[in-house]
Amino acid sequence: MRSLALFAGVVGLAGVAILTVGAQDATAQTAAGIAVPTDLITGQVISAEAGWTSGARKIVTRSVIRTADGIEHRVHQLGGTVDGIGMRVYPGTTLLQVGQSVQVTTRSIPFAASSPVMQVVSQRLPGALFSVRTKNDPGVPLYWSANCIFITPDSAGTSHIAGDGEFAAIQGVFSHWATEMNDCSYMTFSMEERVSSEVGLDGVNVVKFRDSEWCPPDAETQADCYSPGAAGLTTLFFRNTSGKSNSGEILDADIELNGVNFAISVGGVSEGAPQCLSDLANTLTHEVGHLLGMDHTCWVPQDEDEVQPVDHTGTLVPRCFPASSLQPYITEATMYNFQECGETKKATLHDDDVADGVCLMYPADDDPGVCAVPKIKNDGCSASGGGQFGPLALLGLAFLAFRRRRHS
Repeated sequence: MRSLALFAGVVGLAGVAILTVGAQDATAQTAAGIAVPTDLITGQVISAEAGWTSGARKIVTRSVIRTADGIEHRVHQLGGTVDGIGMRVYPGTTLLQVGQSVQVTTRSIPFAASSPVMQVVSQRLPGALFSVRTKNDPGVPLYWSANCIFITPDSAGTSHIAGDGEFAAIQGVFSHWATEMNDCSYMTFSMEERVSSEVGLDGVNVVKFRDSEWCPPDAETQADCYSPGAAGLTTLFFRNTSGKSNSGEILDADIELNGVNFAISVGGVSEGAPQCLSDLANTLTHEVGHLLGMDHTCWVPQDEDEVQPVDHTGTLVPRCFPASSLQPYITEATMYNFQECGETKKATLHDDDVADGVCLMYPADDDPGVCAVPKIKNDGCSASGGGQFGPLALLGLAFLAFRRRRHS
């Protein structure tokens, strides 16, 4: 079985919530039963190229960091831009750019090569803007151009839920979103028939469980696997074409659910291995917010001199820590950055998620009157660029992570 990489520490990129277990340091990971050795690299980024994985399912940015003593370190990050197509992943880290001076925490990944490939787990960079809206590289909010989103559950389901209980739960989550949005938004969901499907830019917005390996199907190295601290992961593909009217248009959104490091549950019951319960409705409701183009409700700064970002109204985004300083409308919202084992409150949408979130993004009065799957090809560019490198996109990423509550 592949080794999995875990984000280290509590401070990562602007807008990135890193796994915490009651303490703001790397040793907090041990309470989750996962030991993760990491290395701190300080140097300059001398190359950064984005390309499709071998199966053309996801984009990986491959970078090299050179330290002051001349040693070069190879690092991989999920996400980037190729041929005008951008990919952004929750969880993830802001992608490196050539010329940056960075301090990066990495995990070494065994690899059959002269030097190991490393996974970036946190880093210190100049501050990046954060908003309740997910944005592309030029700062354009991501959006769906149609008034409907087609959702396809992967027919394999999960072994953690008895019978077809997981599919009923999936239906329930999207129905809840649709009901709550109905009075103020034009956006709707269309549930498609279950089929055997994989993640990737194919126009199919799949909800997929991973019970054996928490990695994309065509991971080139173990550095391309996901953080085991993330119960859910959302991948957005979008047009990243600066200066064009359709820049930021979402083309595909896939949700993956972690049945390797968590016991996926419905109603507090799971047939998975005894470990931290990940309530399916709780996790999926949050991930659907990312699918729609929403970000988190609070901010984790990475440097003392980082400029505090503002939300879409121009109001300062509150810091996530100390959590005791946050108002309930931040911590009770579905898009709050953290949740606990067995938590269920995110399955019920908060006003901030609906009226102040999706209904501002897709207001009923602006209904485009078109329900169609986005056309992936654009201006002669194709999504299938396996192996071809393109320009690098700097993307500020955020994700939902679990933290255990300590009682002793």
